[in-house]
Amino acid sequence: MCASIAQSQKPEPNGRRGLSHATPVRVLVAEDFVQYRRCICSTLASLCGLQVVGEVSDGLKAIQKAVELRPDLIVLDIGLPCLNGIETARQISKLVRDSKIIFLTQESSSDVVQVALAWARGATL
Repeated sequence: MCASIAQSQKPEPNGRRGLSHATPVRVLVAEDFVQYRRCICSTLASLCGLQVVGEVSDGLKAIQKAVELRPDLIVLDIGLPCLNGIETARQISKLVRDSKIIFLTQESSSDVVQVALAWARGATL
């Protein structure tokens, strides 16, 4: 059994969330390729301090689940069906301001990657 280190709900004096042993980082995974999504969820779930609270296969469902679940972190594929990951992230950031977004992609188009990097507040994998 591992000791879980995660975000605390109580802000520190500087306004940031601190670390505690009680509250895991709640993660939503949005990836359309089911085998890859399962692998991501399984990997994240095995890490101390992370809890996968939802998984979806398209951009519209990602927005719905983000509003419903209010996760701390959203792992978002850029190439989602229905609504691409970049537009999905734009919409989520307006509706669920506290969620951090990490783009996950196999996209090789430099234009698409540049748009994601220009927009991203977090990281792009």
